[in-house]
Amino acid sequence: PLPVTSSGMIWDSDVNPEGVWGVYKCPKAAGIEPFVSAGYFVITETAPTAAPAGHDVTVATYGAGATVKPAEDVSVTAAARYLAYDFHGAGGVAAAARTAGTRNWDIINVGAKAKMKIQGVPVSPFVEWVHNMNNDDSRTRTKHKSNGYAAGVKLGSKKRKGDWSGKYMYKYIEMNATPGAMTDADFGGPNRKGHVVGVTHNLADSLTLGATAFFSSPIVGVAPGSSQDKGRTLQIDLIWKF
Repeated sequence: PLPVTSSGMIWDSDVNPEGVWGVYKCPKAAGIEPFVSAGYFVITETAPTAAPAGHDVTVATYGAGATVKPAEDVSVTAAARYLAYDFHGAGGVAAAARTAGTRNWDIINVGAKAKMKIQGVPVSPFVEWVHNMNNDDSRTRTKHKSNGYAAGVKLGSKKRKGDWSGKYMYKYIEMNATPGAMTDADFGGPNRKGHVVGVTHNLADSLTLGATAFFSSPIVGVAPGSSQDKGRTLQIDLIWKF
């Protein structure tokens, strides 16, 4: 994952493919703490009888960023990463792209967030951008749809009994910005724009009750100007950590 934001544009929070990922934090210099990261994941395993025989669908990711603390209780982190997807055959493409028209993804992902306290309340605004550099969709209405954007803010904390936290996020994910099967399914995948609003309360130190609402609509409809397939989803979570 990008060690900055959690928008779900590239990977949903419940996506956990097999693989390896690590981050190395470099020594601080002039108040700046750089870091680098790398990973390799198997998204879909291909049967030995498939063509090409035994070639899995994979992604390699490389990233770098830095954290700076300009004041007490204030930090800013920015990072960028490159994701190289390796798809072979229509089966691999279908497994990794629910709605995209392209068969290729070479993705640049950039994000930044800040952490601070306002009147004692933790506040963390963030922004994120994703761009597919290898979109080969030739359809007139979707061939240039290669970008995704997200911005939002998180308030409060979820550490102790009685704590409250909230979040708001706006997302705009074009058709071919990211593979559809791995992006946030609750939001509706790619080719969606809209809002996410959530609130969480700590019933106990290790028990939280949360509600998240998703409001989204297509960027490109089935027909020009179409407003069909608007999404309204309410998700309730009771989470016990142990």
